Amino acid sequence: YLSSRGAIVTRLSAIEELAGMDMLCSDKTGTLTLNKMVIQEDTPVFCEGEDRESVLFQAALAARWKEPPRDALDTMILVTSGQDLELCNVFTQTDFVPFDPRTKRTEGTLRGPTGAVFKITKGAPHVILNLCANSDRIRDA
Repeated sequence: YLSSRGAIVTRLSAIEELAGMDMLCSDKTGTLTLNKMVIQEDTPVFCEGEDRESVLFQAALAARWKEPPRDALDTMILVTSGQDLELCNVFTQTDFVPFDPRTKRTEGTLRGPTGAVFKITKGAPHVILNLCANSDRIRDA
């Protein structure tokens, strides 16, 4: 039925997910979404010492900050958030995994100014939550 209506399905599991929907809202023209995201002023954080600005900075580190943004999320973080991306340059990005719809996140491997190597990620909240050491505390908040 979907192919006869001109729909192209790239993942078979998408059909299964579609079957579980009660309502699908689409903005084909972009008049509602404008492909533009905004950052809420009230940004909840769950680690001492972190705030809205530090979360945005870390999100920039989880992107390719030296390249033009490729999607609405990176545009919001790298262009419209007001971040000073020069601060990112004390880090060296040694590896980058772009957004993957299956894992629902991006991941960067960075070397910090002290030489320490670490990974940083951004993506779907439920996916990131499952990666957090304090995920139970966050779920209960």
